[in-house]
Amino acid sequence: MSRAGWVILLYIFGFGLAQAADEGVVRVPGAFAEVGWNGRLTSGGWVEFRLVATAAGAFYAKLETTEGKVLEGLTPITANLELPEGVGTRETRLILPIMTTRMVKITISGATGSAVQRFEPSNTALELNASRLPIEPSLYLTGHRILGRLEPSIALATLAGGAHLELQPTGLPVGALGLGAITKMAPHKALLEQLAAFAPEASPPARHHELLGFWSVAAFVVLLGLLSLKRFDFRYLVAIAIGSIGLGGLGFWASLPSTSYVETTRDVLIGARGWGVKFQLHSRYSLQPEWNLPAGALPLEQNHIARQYSNEKTVLQHAGWQKIRYVTMPTATRVPLRLEANKLVNESPIAVEQIFVRGRGNQEVLEAGSSRVLTNKIYGTLPPDQYLGLLQVLPDGTVIAQQANTTMIIALPEQP
Repeated sequence: MSRAGWVILLYIFGFGLAQAADEGVVRVPGAFAEVGWNGRLTSGGWVEFRLVATAAGAFYAKLETTEGKVLEGLTPITANLELPEGVGTRETRLILPIMTTRMVKITISGATGSAVQRFEPSNTALELNASRLPIEPSLYLTGHRILGRLEPSIALATLAGGAHLELQPTGLPVGALGLGAITKMAPHKALLEQLAAFAPEASPPARHHELLGFWSVAAFVVLLGLLSLKRFDFRYLVAIAIGSIGLGGLGFWASLPSTSYVETTRDVLIGARGWGVKFQLHSRYSLQPEWNLPAGALPLEQNHIARQYSNEKTVLQHAGWQKIRYVTMPTATRVPLRLEANKLVNESPIAVEQIFVRGRGNQEVLEAGSSRVLTNKIYGTLPPDQYLGLLQVLPDGTVIAQQANTTMIIALPEQP
């Protein structure tokens, strides 16, 4: 082969390797955008979306995808990142939930040009190198396997979220395994769908002063009666007109909602061996057609809702005077309820009640800081109705309970 042929062959081969190494990463000179882990993306949980620049000038990145079925109408999901003008290496990122396996489009633009790339998410867990691992537990809920040794603080976050470590790090608290101890955990997406049933119920906002509004209407009716009696007396006519206008304005103000939305929150703790994650379930009743939720929020409603993510907030295009339930990104936490062998242990300062153990039945209230051997399963013992859906996606030996402050605790069976 001629020298020119070898040059062309090496160029094609090298270009192919570069493309393979760059899969899922969109680049322009001096900047790049990526989603997931080095261009690898799994659906069914939260993922990281990054924009990094080394060149001067402003850069922008946009992620676009859809959810749902074509016949039912696809729901658009977008996310935006921006780096203002500057020098040196700059980075911005956000964490957003990707629950779809539909094509993801990444666009990057800036002072040095623009580029677009599309790729398809996977629904399987990944093997991740131990280098540059973020510490947010929400990124590991799909059960990624981590190769290499981690620092204790990073290891705790990954284990809390459900990652499986190839090498156990030194310096961790005894038994700190979190969701990572569960090798047969149900899919994260199925778990989230079941948690929606435990979100508190938000009601429409209260009015400024309902009683005052009622009396304003009553006084307005009385003035109308006086007007009919004194309609030929100019002095009374002016006074009644002014009074009617004032009462109308007062009644209108008293009948208005005191706030544009009402929101209630409930914590759900899930883990094993005293360590895991805390989900915050929210229920919001809003009067506005555009809803601003916390950054990275995931709606739990069955109907499809278009949403746009940024570093500051999650914007939903949803009808006003409606209720919606959503969950924010989980964080690492202590889980105070444990099942050690055949003994329930409550390490919190609050009693737990409505206790049900999958495979063992209902249990009595467990006081704060106490422990008790499990009672034998009673024939015909059924779990509380609200637990039924959740128990279908959890393994035998799982404990579900509630604290008096309405916090819900899910203690998963402990495994070595």
